[in-house]
Amino acid sequence: MTRTPTIALLGGGFSDDPDTLLDDFVLERAGRPRPKVCFLPTASGDAPGYIERFHAAFAGRGCETGHLELFRRTVTDLRSFVLAQDIVYVGGGNTANMLAVWRVHGLDAILREAYAAGVLLCGISAGACCWFESAFSDSFGPPVPLADGLGLLPGSLCPHYDGEPERRPGYLAAVNDGALPGGWAVDDGAAGVFADGRLVEVVTRRPGATLHRVSVGGTARWRRWRSRRGSWGRKGVTGASSRTGDRLPAHRQLRCRPRKESCHRPPRRPPRHQPRGTWACGCPRAPHAGSVPVGGGPYPQ
Repeated sequence: MTRTPTIALLGGGFSDDPDTLLDDFVLERAGRPRPKVCFLPTASGDAPGYIERFHAAFAGRGCETGHLELFRRTVTDLRSFVLAQDIVYVGGGNTANMLAVWRVHGLDAILREAYAAGVLLCGISAGACCWFESAFSDSFGPPVPLADGLGLLPGSLCPHYDGEPERRPGYLAAVNDGALPGGWAVDDGAAGVFADGRLVEVVTRRPGATLHRVSVGGTARWRRWRSRRGSWGRKGVTGASSRTGDRLPAHRQLRCRPRKESCHRPPRRPPRHQPRGTWACGCPRAPHAGSVPVGGGPYPQ
């Protein structure tokens, strides 16, 4: 059966979060009973500790794990190895260095082929930026425009949108000045799924986190409204505007599934002012995670 080309952008995962919610979401999206997951730690220089953390995090999770090192390469046939995977999970680090190393080994072309074949591509930080035409990257120190992506998705991406204070104003300025095309910004704790190049799903593991559509233009006033998907606001600015909550509530709500001694607080309903799609449990860590459909979409493209 032909699988749809799919990319998942992660604002967290085993390397950053105290729970397994976003990683469980990725495994679920593979649509296989025991998916094969390959970790690409190139952006970290194939750091051994990063690789060990990946295998420890995914052990016993109903999947087969592997990793691909390029700085200490042992895999001869990269194409066969990558195309045999169900998920390619790209770690964070230096985006520019990672892309350069991929091209030297011919992995960029192989990843494009894997994408067309339906292998789920995903990643955090540098592992999310690489799929776009360009990104707002800290590969050279402070975040600056980097027009060197694989171009599987159009436009640009900014990770850590709400997690690092310089990200949001810098990205908006870059889009406004034309240094970067419009695109998407990922809050820490959120994730978005693109199928055939179109956003089809947004999830979050913490209240308030989401995926933002950033483009040139907007109004200069606050707008707030209610809908069947909940309440959320938008502030437009002259020039580039972060269209927070503009038809962008999470499509599915990630929450822990309480069982004995596994959840520190009972599940609760989110406050009325809280955007739909937040992690309703409020538990600081969730040994067992799942997701609950709550509606949402269609999303602006």
